[in-house]
Amino acid sequence: MRRDNRIFMNYVISKKGKEIFAFFFALSFILNSYSSGIDGISLGAVIHIIYAIVSIVLISKYGLKIGKNAVQISPILLAIIFTVISMIDIVFLPSSETSLLNSFKELGKVYLWGISICIVNYIFFDLKSLRKWFVIIGGISTLFLFIQFLMWLIGGSEINGIISLGLLQPYHIDYSIGSGSFYTSFYRPSSFFSEPAFYANFILSAIVLVLVNSNGINKKQYIFIISFFSLGILVSSSTAGIVLLFILFCLYYKNYILKNLYSFLIGLLVFTSILGVVYFNLESFDESTYLGKSIVTINRKFEVMDHSRRFGRSYDALDYLKEEQKIFGVGMGNEINILPPNSDSYMNTVTMIIFSVGVVGLGVFMIFITGLLLSAKNYVILFLFISYLAKCVNGSIGFSLYGILFLGLAIFLNCYYSKENNYNKFIKSINYNN
Repeated sequence: MRRDNRIFMNYVISKKGKEIFAFFFALSFILNSYSSGIDGISLGAVIHIIYAIVSIVLISKYGLKIGKNAVQISPILLAIIFTVISMIDIVFLPSSETSLLNSFKELGKVYLWGISICIVNYIFFDLKSLRKWFVIIGGISTLFLFIQFLMWLIGGSEINGIISLGLLQPYHIDYSIGSGSFYTSFYRPSSFFSEPAFYANFILSAIVLVLVNSNGINKKQYIFIISFFSLGILVSSSTAGIVLLFILFCLYYKNYILKNLYSFLIGLLVFTSILGVVYFNLESFDESTYLGKSIVTINRKFEVMDHSRRFGRSYDALDYLKEEQKIFGVGMGNEINILPPNSDSYMNTVTMIIFSVGVVGLGVFMIFITGLLLSAKNYVILFLFISYLAKCVNGSIGFSLYGILFLGLAIFLNCYYSKENNYNKFIKSINYNN
């Protein structure tokens, strides 16, 4: 009688093997800032490619169970649909801008994203090991972030967390410059990550892992870790990170908030009133101080959101498409052939999807996202799906390593909560039979 494949793979992959995977998985997000020597592939992506290959070898040997409580293949199905649309663009709607090679390169990233989410996490993820290494690496990163901030605050020195040493070279030349201002008037530390938003993505995931699996952590340690990481996100000044952190706590502590709804509403009213006072007195803030610069900069972000490079202006890139191209796109990876040379156009994930596979592809993507949101088994998983969607609308993480991070954790947790009891029973039966 053939054993349940998910449980069998959990038994085949040793605890040490999962521990090693968890370490490299966590480390890959820091290594994402470094070049592998291959154009378009970061050193962090190499780790995911290796584990994807190993996983494919394992499933070819042991098989793979697909179903409601096993592997969720919707990300791979999405990659297949994007492939079909891209081939339609190239074969049936050819133009001088379409390139089969470019499409294959970009689709390769989408398939890596899908395989990593569907299969790699199915085989290698272990909550305790993931929590351990995300907390350790996140703790070291946050401590260094505080050092960066204090050195700037006290002496005006900016310490770059991206090093250039021998074969270890930054993925992009801008990373080696290490300007922590990130186009604002004040310093925004990013620790060992290439920008504050990526640091915040990692730390948010670390907080989630602590919230969903606090076994072995006493109350004082729990409060310290959550507070330490939350303060790190605030100091990084990642707007999306701060907003998502607030949403996470509201969702996770919803029962407590509902029980103390009156106090919560009073606190919210006070906070809103303070924001109102600050907004109507912006001119009185001294922009030579850190607080003044921070407040004025945050306000400007919201005032010009519809014209921001990541959000509003991102859709300006669609003006380079012909009307018929907006329906099916121009094929994955072909935007480089259409955008003007040295163009500063930024495409978030939504813009990139429309550009690549048109509004048809965007519709499929939205069905995919809706299915994920409806599948969430608890509010923490729902938060991870919301985070992914928010980052897609305001950034380009869709099919990147951070897309793997948010969706990988969410889909794994969905499957984990469904299979946990069956897994424990099956392992006992294996040990008994052996």
